[in-house]
Amino acid sequence: MIYRIFLVLIAFVSLSSVAKAQPHVLEVYNTDNSPLPDDNVRALAIAPDSSLWIGTENGLTAFKNGVWDIVDTLLGYQIRAIAFDTAGHAWVGTFLNGFWVQTDTSWINYTTSSSTLPDDFVRTISFCPNGTAWVGTVGGAVEISNGIWKVYRETNTNWFVEHITSSYCGPDNIVWLGGLNSGLMRQQDTTWTIYRHSNSGLPDNTVLDIKRNNNGDYLLAMPASGAAAFDGNLGWVYYNTLTSNNPSNSINHIAIGNNGYLYFASADKGLVVYEGGLDWFNISTISRPDTSGTFLPTEQILQLAYDPSGVIWASAANEGLLRIEFLDTINSISNQSFNQNPISIYPNPAQEYCIIETPHAVASISFINVLGQVVFNTISSSSKTKVPLSHLPKGTYIVAVQIGSEQISQRLTKY
Repeated sequence: MIYRIFLVLIAFVSLSSVAKAQPHVLEVYNTDNSPLPDDNVRALAIAPDSSLWIGTENGLTAFKNGVWDIVDTLLGYQIRAIAFDTAGHAWVGTFLNGFWVQTDTSWINYTTSSSTLPDDFVRTISFCPNGTAWVGTVGGAVEISNGIWKVYRETNTNWFVEHITSSYCGPDNIVWLGGLNSGLMRQQDTTWTIYRHSNSGLPDNTVLDIKRNNNGDYLLAMPASGAAAFDGNLGWVYYNTLTSNNPSNSINHIAIGNNGYLYFASADKGLVVYEGGLDWFNISTISRPDTSGTFLPTEQILQLAYDPSGVIWASAANEGLLRIEFLDTINSISNQSFNQNPISIYPNPAQEYCIIETPHAVASISFINVLGQVVFNTISSSSKTKVPLSHLPKGTYIVAVQIGSEQISQRLTKY
């Protein structure tokens, strides 16, 4: 079942600033304005074809270039994890229904009844470069390699707790698992090394997410101690309210941008962004009560996904799916992108009106002032759009134009 929908809500929002502010464009997708199966989004992942896969409390869907593709087989299932194997097939973990594996023609379901899966509540799935899959459940983990399953539980390991909440396998094919009150666990050469608060610099024994940055450091998301970076040996760096400008001590998930920035899904401060050094800021529900629709609908962000175009996708607890694009990302589109999708704005400078020409139909046109505020927005289905300017004060504006999957911007001066 496939639906097509264009940009449904665009708002230019201000930021709650810790060290500085960053203007951005926000779009909200929910069950009122899209085919999203449920407003409670619990899992996000970017597929090899750059589509966004969205797991909700009522099923799974994919979204790309304005097209929604509902996975009928998984309608009604509560999704908790999404990952893609080396062949590009999706693996989907559920609450109490095991996990599903996509094939070229169908889906296969693995549960405790049909396999050696230790529990039917699957919280995390990850893959090693060599193709090995790791599936973490609330009752242990399973390693699947070349069709052979090996289960790890307290009874056959030195683990403290079996409840697995996160997993990561890097280019060295070494797996890291995070647990609920069980610390950080690393398997190498069949041996498990356990990092806990009592024997290492790990600040929190619950690890909700694990990522690895370009420096080879492991980034950990923790519900009570913020985030931490670990070099895999003895070095620890803490990102919490006491040791940094991070405004939140409760981090659910981490995304790493192509620009090296770190994006944190917090439970109490919305989206937190770390650009390096002392530069932190967050996007939240600041200034509530707010009726303009220009702030996040909730402070509680569950998961993040960073797509190749620089867009941040965030799951807002019970409030749907958020698409966040920072203005510096819009403005940094390469000349090659401009050449591939050129736009023409004239006259420039302009007084009473301007005309925007594009090679294809435009989904959205936004005018953004020097304060980072969207002062005008329109949806157009024409490749030539006349925009009246009489209502705008004199000054310089950024005109952000959405063309297909790309967003291109140019400056316009009104005199």
